[in-house]
Amino acid sequence: IQQLKITDLIYPIAVEMQDKIVTRVFDKGIDGNNSPIGKYSTYPNYFTKEQFHNTGAFRGQGKTGKGKKKNGGERKSMYLIGGYKQLRQIQGDESGFVNLTYTTQLRKDFATGLRIDGNTVVISLKQNINSQKVDWLSDKYGEETFKHTKEERKFFSEETKKALIKYFNA
Repeated sequence: IQQLKITDLIYPIAVEMQDKIVTRVFDKGIDGNNSPIGKYSTYPNYFTKEQFHNTGAFRGQGKTGKGKKKNGGERKSMYLIGGYKQLRQIQGDESGFVNLTYTTQLRKDFATGLRIDGNTVVISLKQNINSQKVDWLSDKYGEETFKHTKEERKFFSEETKKALIKYFNA
């Protein structure tokens, strides 16, 4: 028993579970309560070119839809009557549900962030900005945004039990 490393048994299960969480949160927009994470804002707003990840979709325009200012100067923002939801739509992004994927940086960091810490396996985001995003998104959409579902906890428990039985029967 002294040679048993919990992380050797748990890490492969944690990897599989992490994949389930990434799919649920970033592909399906479902939180830890199995509910939609939220809805994108449709509050009319101005967006600058820097706020577009697909800058080719940016067209400087005001509330009237005209490209130039009254004085003939270029507009530095784009007014979108449909708000952030419209910003996502015009760039070809998912807008029917919140999937927390805009630049894909958070998703990639989250998907590859498992590490062993002593006798546990933890999610550790490599980029500080992504840790800040998780905090901000949890504040905005709720604590359950990144929590495990009951089904995921059950999966982890059952798979761990199977791995321990296999280990002790070997």
